[in-house]
This record gives sequence, structure tokens and C-alpha cells, in this order.
Amino acid sequence: MTSKLKTDILETVSGSGTIALTNQLSGMTTASLPALGSAQMPSGSVLQVASTGYPSSSTISVSANARTDLMTITMTVRANSKVMMWFESGQIDGSGTSSNANIYFRVDGTDVDNGTNHYFFGASFRPSINKIKLTNALSAGSHTFTVSGSAYGGGVVYNYQSTNTGSFMIQEIAG
Repeated sequence: MTSKLKTDILETVSGSGTIALTNQLSGMTTASLPALGSAQMPSGSVLQVASTGYPSSSTISVSANARTDLMTITMTVRANSKVMMWFESGQIDGSGTSSNANIYFRVDGTDVDNGTNHYFFGASFRPSINKIKLTNALSAGSHTFTVSGSAYGGGVVYNYQSTNTGSFMIQEIAG
């Protein structure tokens, strides 16, 4: 059984005024709703998301004690937002027992963490490194977010076997 609600007047919660609908509910469309932009989003809301992968299907070799950028995303954020960064490396080859892969996050060219701290040192390996980092509050404007890979003790190969399974994703979170 369906029901009908008929009323001539709707009052505000305080009772200080009325809400005039003039039959708007039956003909409302999304075009008649107000736009919801980032200014209306409360603190902690995800405002935007961007992602990327390895730039090509080729491997990225990093010599011992060297470092190179793996993936970069540029995003314009509002004042006091934080950015959550996620990285999944895909397969990394470290064929020597002294090789070790390290992953770092940077914002505008400055490291925002201390790397992955040699988790695979001393073993021949083909790991996948997953990493998450929440930045401090940022200033309004365009920022560059980078994940870089390094090698310690011996060379490593990122995007090993050219599988392009690695990914880098960022989310702006309202401050």
C-alpha cells in the first residue's frame, strides 16, 4: 500500500518560519539541487583522487647507493589539506645477497619519510613493497608528489619483468 502526505505548510525546526515548496518535490532533478563543492566538504572528507603507474613497460634499474623517481603526480590542493599517498611497487628484483630496495615519498622535492629501511637486505629477493603515508597539512596550491626508489648494497630492478603492476595513488583530505 502506498501512502500520500499532504500538507499546506512546513515549518522550520524552531517554528520561526515556513518552508515553501510549491510542488518542487515531484519535479525535482539533479539540475535543481545546489552544487556540492570542496568548500562544503567537512574536515576529513576526501576531496579528490589521482593515480598513476610506471611510465612504460620497461624496467627501472637502480645502481647500488643510487636513487631515482619511479612515479610522480601533481595535484592542486586547498589550504590545510593533507594528502594520503599509497604505493605498491610490483615485483622488484634484488639478485644479489647484498642488494636492498628502499622506497621514499617526497612532496615538492622534500622527503617526507625515512624510506622502507632495508627490509630485504641480505637475501636474494623479488618482493613487492606496499607503503602508505599521510602528509602534514599543506599550503593551498599545486604540489608534486613523488615516490622514488633506491638501492643499497647492490643494484635492484623496479617493474621487474616489465609487468607494470606497480601503482601510486594520492587522495586530498580536507583539513
